[in-house]
Amino acid sequence: MSFQMRSLPALGLVLVLLLVCMSPARAGLGEVPADFAHEVLADPTPMVFAPFTVKESDFSAEWQSDSTGSTGASLGLEAELVSNSVQWVRVAQYLLAPRARIRITAPEGSSPWESISVRGAGAVENSGAGSVLEFPAALAARESSTLEVSVRRAGKVRKHRLYLAYRGKPGAYVDPSCSAFIPELSGIEGLGAGQWAYLGCRTVRTRQGLSDIPAVELFLHWVGAKGPIRINGMEADPSSPGVWVNRMGPRHSRFEFSDASGSRFTASFYIPPKLSYASLGLGIGPYGFH
Repeated sequence: MSFQMRSLPALGLVLVLLLVCMSPARAGLGEVPADFAHEVLADPTPMVFAPFTVKESDFSAEWQSDSTGSTGASLGLEAELVSNSVQWVRVAQYLLAPRARIRITAPEGSSPWESISVRGAGAVENSGAGSVLEFPAALAARESSTLEVSVRRAGKVRKHRLYLAYRGKPGAYVDPSCSAFIPELSGIEGLGAGQWAYLGCRTVRTRQGLSDIPAVELFLHWVGAKGPIRINGMEADPSSPGVWVNRMGPRHSRFEFSDASGSRFTASFYIPPKLSYASLGLGIGPYGFH
C-alpha cells in the first residue's frame, strides 16, 4: 500500500486529531458513575485484562440477619456464585471491577417461592413462581455488592439482604493509565483480610499565568475498606460507593490510605514538572503489588 499526494492532507488531519485526543484534560474533577455497580453490569462484552486471577471460591454470598434475627438461609434459601462466570469490566475509563452471575435456590425439601425480586449490586430482577433464579451482579465495594432479596411465600413477603463478600488474598493493583507516573505501592501487607484496592490515573492541566501546571487525578476503588477512609490523615468522602478521587500535583505525589479498621497502604507517583501533549507506552494490562 502507498500513499498518494492527495492523501497527505487527510493524513495530517488524522495526526492532528491524535495529538488532540492524547492531550491532557483541562482542570475539572473526574467523574465517577453515581451507581458504580450499574456501570459494572452495563458492558455486554467486556474485553480487558484481569488485574489478578479470581475464582468464584474467592467470594462468598452471605445472608445478613434482619430485625427479627432471621436470614435467607434460615428461611430455606441458598445463594452462590455460578462457576466460571467472573468477568472483569472497565468502569469510568480508569478502573476495573469484577462481576459474576449469582444463583439463588430454594433447595429440595423447602417450599418454592410464589415470586422473587432482587435489587442492588447493579441487578434488577423479578421472577414468578419457582425455586431457581440466576442474575448478574457487581463484585465491588460493600455498598455496591449488597442485594435486597424479596421473597413471597404463602402470601407473605419477606425481605433479606445478601452480601457478596471478597474472601481472597489481599492485594493492590495499578491501572495502565498510571504507568507514565512510575507508580510505587508499599505497605501492601497492611491491607486487611478480604480487601483489595485498584488505582487508576487521569492526567489534567490547570492554568497558572501563561503556563500549564501538571496534575494527576487518582481514582481509588477499595473493596473491603471499613468505615470512613483517610488520605494522608484527612477523612475523604467517596465520589461513589467504594470509590474515591483525589488530585495530586508535583508536591503531592505520595499518598497514605487508611481505613477505620487500621488497614493501610501507600502509593507514590512521579509527576513531571511539564506536561507532554503526546506519549507512547507499551504494556499488557494492569500490574499488581503484593
